[in-house]
Amino acid sequence: KLCCMKMPIIILLLIFLSRGFVYSQIPYSQNVSLCGNYNFENDIKRGHLRLGNGDVTWLPDDKFIYNGKDMGNYALKWENDTWQTNCKTLWLSGYGGIKLFTSAISTPRVAITKNGDVELSGNQYLSLGKTITIGSKTNSNSRMQFVFDGYSSIVNHAGYLHFIDSKKTNVGVLFGRGTDYSEILLGSRTDRLQRLRLAYYENANGSGGETYINNHGGSIYISVKRNDGFDGSPIAKFDGNGLEVKGRIRTSVGSWSDFVFSEEYKLPSLSEIKSHIKEHKHLPNIPSELEVKENGIDLTEMQAKLLQKIEELTLNPIQQQEMIDELKKEVDSLKTNK
Repeated sequence: KLCCMKMPIIILLLIFLSRGFVYSQIPYSQNVSLCGNYNFENDIKRGHLRLGNGDVTWLPDDKFIYNGKDMGNYALKWENDTWQTNCKTLWLSGYGGIKLFTSAISTPRVAITKNGDVELSGNQYLSLGKTITIGSKTNSNSRMQFVFDGYSSIVNHAGYLHFIDSKKTNVGVLFGRGTDYSEILLGSRTDRLQRLRLAYYENANGSGGETYINNHGGSIYISVKRNDGFDGSPIAKFDGNGLEVKGRIRTSVGSWSDFVFSEEYKLPSLSEIKSHIKEHKHLPNIPSELEVKENGIDLTEMQAKLLQKIEELTLNPIQQQEMIDELKKEVDSLKTNK
């Protein structure tokens, strides 16, 4: 009993004697456990609390091995680490996660989950992991996400994704989606006359869709620049009057009109052509004016049809010349026998 009564006096005496020292050291070989509430403010506020090679832990025997060294599942310590060998690194472990608070705010400023995701919060929320979330933690319409799941995706549930010129805040690139379409806007965010729009409209039956390129403010130009000296000036222009192309247009065809010269081809006679024109007011196998206005024309198909008519018209005078030559022979024969 006397020993127990002297212990508090000895502890108080040691505290009193240690006030002028920088720190009080506990031998490395000892484990110290403190239970209850302790106030060390008056004892170490002008000194240091030294851990030596030990750690601060909640459960000393609950630990794992990292870099060949013990680390508690609920611990804080300074260790020599492989990434920095000339000074110690702070190791901090919380098996269920780690949260850091500031300014008496009930929301953690930094949170590391058990799975390794990092969440930063302040005026905006930021989560780092397989999915990076920026904005609201709870409202999907007020945040943007970067998703890494085999390929990279940028997700903005609220609507448009803007890439804005820092000097012209109303100009940039916008990605957005409507009920049945997706679109990219290049130029002004608000003035449809000052931007280019690329849109894809889906079909309700899922059989594919349609792509639109719109420039309400003017023309659309296509240009190329090559190493052979081409200067990059426009080679094609789209405007309200149609398409203007500089240079050549090349298309692929499955068949051509030379079948007209085949011996099996039945060349329509001039009387047949005359009768068709009189009845239909256009050449055979050529669309009428009404059909062209309603359906337009296939340029490749029309070129083939026009060539067919040219070849037919070439064969007709050849046949006529053959008839003329035969008639001349008959006339000459008659003159000779007269």
